[in-house]
Amino acid sequence: RPTGGAGAVAMLVGEGAVLVMSPQTSSVSRHVWDFYKPHLSSEYPVVDGPLSLDSYFSSLFHCLTSLSMKDGKKANALEEYGKWVMHTPFHKMVRKAFSRAVWAEWKTSPNSSSSDPLISSTFSLLSSLFPSVSRSSTETSSSGESQREEEGEKEKEIKVDETGFPRGPEDQQKVIEATKDLFDRFVEPSTFLSVNLGNLYTGSLFSSLSSLLHSLPSLEEGERILMFSYGSGLSASMWGVTVVGAERAKEIGRAQDLDQRLSLRSKVEVHDFLRMIEARETLSLSVHNKSLPFTPVFPAAHPFFAPGTYYLDSIDSLSRRLYKRFPS
Repeated sequence: RPTGGAGAVAMLVGEGAVLVMSPQTSSVSRHVWDFYKPHLSSEYPVVDGPLSLDSYFSSLFHCLTSLSMKDGKKANALEEYGKWVMHTPFHKMVRKAFSRAVWAEWKTSPNSSSSDPLISSTFSLLSSLFPSVSRSSTETSSSGESQREEEGEKEKEIKVDETGFPRGPEDQQKVIEATKDLFDRFVEPSTFLSVNLGNLYTGSLFSSLSSLLHSLPSLEEGERILMFSYGSGLSASMWGVTVVGAERAKEIGRAQDLDQRLSLRSKVEVHDFLRMIEARETLSLSVHNKSLPFTPVFPAAHPFFAPGTYYLDSIDSLSRRLYKRFPS
């Protein structure tokens, strides 16, 4: 419930676009029982939280590694893309995922230098925090065995996962804190709607793109944006987007008027929210158990419906649904 949101995104796709998608993409699909809905009578999925997080993280690592390869050499994605837009189930999860991406970029960089001062200083910080981590290759052990410096006195062991990221909570937190400034610059501007609405599931990635246009009216011509889409089960894709109409992008950002639209939301007290949840659960059970006819609990004059909203008025004995609409 705390992460669930509601919303939809519509886009025009065609010639003369403000944002142009790169033909180079990277995708991954695997059979994973991380989030699924086996009970048709229930409103809720079955979720394996730790597995879902690991699936998201490993998919990001796979797509990033694949997309960054150019002519047999790995490019630094932090230098290739000025902004990152990601599927956002909840804010903290994306913070963790981005810290892993920066770690991967740092590990595969030949040195800590970069033409970007913030990237360079972050890499230097990681090098000072984890001097025992080898950066000469991306070889890791799926069994979580240790990496360590072999020259001179052995340093503290760093246990890593199959992507090469530290397993220990304390080490993970160090990476998150070390990469915060990069997150604030690369990712934070795209999290405006997810922070305010929660997870939109299929609409999550593109609501994040909408947030970026809203939060950064100063997107520059030719600026590249990294897009990462994810769905449990699982399937994930990554691609780049280039800004080819900066002024029109600014117009879109202003026209969305997100601050005003969010201000029109109605605050719902907890007991009212719980009644709404119970009403949906009752509807699901009634349809599944064929307990028909059925009439929703809330009357048509419910105060939280916006003008012009369609709503379910009833379901008859033959499972036919009757909808009505509030006046516009």
